[in-house]
Amino acid sequence: MKIYTVDALAGSGKTRKAINYSLAQAALGVKIALVQPSTVLIDQTRENLEKRNTNHVQIRKLHSECVSGQVKDKIQDHLRAAAPGVGEILLITHQSFLSLPYWHNAKDWMIIIDEIPQCLASWSAKLPVNHSTFTSHVVLHASENNYAFLSIKQGSEAEVQRMAECKYSDDQDKLYQDVCDKLHNYNTWDTYAQVDSWNKVVNGAEMGQQSLTIYSLLRPQSFAQYKSVTIMGAMMTESVLYKLWSEHVEFQKHVAISAKLSGQTHANGHLLTVKYMFENDWSKTFRDSNIDGQSIQGAVKTKVEELMDGQRYIYATNNDDKTGLDFGTRVPNVCHGLNKYVKVHNAVFMSALNNKYADFGFMKANDVSPDELTRAQSHQTMYQTIMRTSLRVADDTNPKTVLVMDKRSADYLQRYFPGCSVEAIGMAEPGRKKAGRPKTGKAMTGAERQRRRRDRLKAESQSKGE
Repeated sequence: MKIYTVDALAGSGKTRKAINYSLAQAALGVKIALVQPSTVLIDQTRENLEKRNTNHVQIRKLHSECVSGQVKDKIQDHLRAAAPGVGEILLITHQSFLSLPYWHNAKDWMIIIDEIPQCLASWSAKLPVNHSTFTSHVVLHASENNYAFLSIKQGSEAEVQRMAECKYSDDQDKLYQDVCDKLHNYNTWDTYAQVDSWNKVVNGAEMGQQSLTIYSLLRPQSFAQYKSVTIMGAMMTESVLYKLWSEHVEFQKHVAISAKLSGQTHANGHLLTVKYMFENDWSKTFRDSNIDGQSIQGAVKTKVEELMDGQRYIYATNNDDKTGLDFGTRVPNVCHGLNKYVKVHNAVFMSALNNKYADFGFMKANDVSPDELTRAQSHQTMYQTIMRTSLRVADDTNPKTVLVMDKRSADYLQRYFPGCSVEAIGMAEPGRKKAGRPKTGKAMTGAERQRRRRDRLKAESQSKGE
């Protein structure tokens, strides 16, 4: 099986090249589906397509912000009504594309996926008593390890489909919607249950103490039905998708779209200063801990405002951080392709996107190490966020500053911005002494700090003979 790739850094112009290629192919009678990660990016791409549409090809976008009712139903209606041999461009989201159980006349369609899709989905819920609403409709198959293949029980197809579609907004169906969507769409997703959690929940061994944990992996075979499939994204070979699919797929460079795109490092690293807060790896647990009576997250926010000192900046943080930062502009964690912040020179990435410990175990069983998973998910999200700024503009010569939470993140960015400066902020951490404390480990008072400062200044003056 062959999948074409466009492995190019953010800001290299791959979406623009894909737009031009799609218009040219559609003018020749080819049907193109441009699949993008967000509705905002789709709207932006639609505008750019219309500006270049000199051949007047049909362009249609279908997403939740522009249609009423179920988006999947609207897409399938459009595919069934599409005239054979007539070129067109259809714009849909990753989410819609990966949840469609059927694509009418798939062999007639070129699929171009803008940004690497997520090929791992996890679902977990604590179900000590009422698990049978779900578990009675599925079959756990035999397994040689702790992860067993899960399928729909014969005769339960309608029940699983009802929960997957959740058309009636039933609260119980909502709980199981994501996992049932993957099970119902079995041509696109393989679904596995963690055997230990299944046994403890379903058999009641640890009632109330264990969550049922289920994983789904995107199947490369589901892409074989189309005329062709192209995936575009930065750091392609570091992605989870590439790691999982390399044994099953022949990845081949898409020559037409990739032509003249930039290399694998940025040339403006000399303009960038990366500052990191902590030596310890950033996580929600670490973020929510306290030191000297103050939360780590609160200390970070205070330090960020101090370091930015009135400069414009964008920032990303977790959805559970309701207050955010007072003076920055908040952007979503999924912000691929957004270009309206290119005149902003600074960025702060505060999001803790580490996978759960159990996720590492599942991916390790699929030959993806914890470090590879972190790089592919948390670090690439960070990279995409900071690339909303003027970093993506090759001829912008303004100095840029990026604040990240840990050294590992700073080291990752340094790989792609050779020549950048990396600075440690030296924030206090649990288990580490604050810089400036005496060896006794006791906190100095304000008067002690002033006395120490005067003594240091006096010693410096004496050494200069003043």
